[in-house]
Amino acid sequence: MERLGFDPSRPLAVAALSGPEQPEALSRACEEVLARHTGPFLASSWNDLALVVLQPDGPGFLAGLRSAVAARTTGPILAGAGSLVPFDRLIQAVREARYALQVCRTEERSYAEFADLGTYQLLLSLQDPEALRTFADSVLAPLDGYDQNHGGELIPSLRAFLERNAGGRRRPSNCWSTGTPFGIGCARSRSSPGGTCLRRGTGWSSSWP
Repeated sequence: MERLGFDPSRPLAVAALSGPEQPEALSRACEEVLARHTGPFLASSWNDLALVVLQPDGPGFLAGLRSAVAARTTGPILAGAGSLVPFDRLIQAVREARYALQVCRTEERSYAEFADLGTYQLLLSLQDPEALRTFADSVLAPLDGYDQNHGGELIPSLRAFLERNAGGRRRPSNCWSTGTPFGIGCARSRSSPGGTCLRRGTGWSSSWP
């Protein structure tokens, strides 16, 4: 993707859009919008969606992109975007964009960014094992990594919490209060501290026509 103008040192994002028009027409509308702005992009139709890969300046780009695309098409346009991720997590960004779009359909939103969905709304809206895996990769994995690097006890605490059927009102005798989000720890853990691209654009900016 570096040969197509993408900067590998900067994160990228994926947006998934759907509407009454054919995915190919929707993808062309995305191209028309993005071709007017600085920065590289890739647009492609995939199943019933139009997928866009781009490198925005930061989060919050989706509302303007959706509005600009909707102005060039007929009927309501829904859009979901994944988190800003490094290149090696592109597949995760695609999944996040699709799940955000699914929440739009469920909650009757016009657009949604994965990072803004909120834990409970996301888990209640999606009944898909892959969605839970994506959530774990994007949200829980960094917490787990931080916990391991700083000698924390998040995993033992979670395990103890789940082994007791997630009952936090009564603390078993072999648990103590910790600084973890669940507030418990297990005594035994004291000794032992997981399409084809249609076009490349040449420009991108944060403003939309």
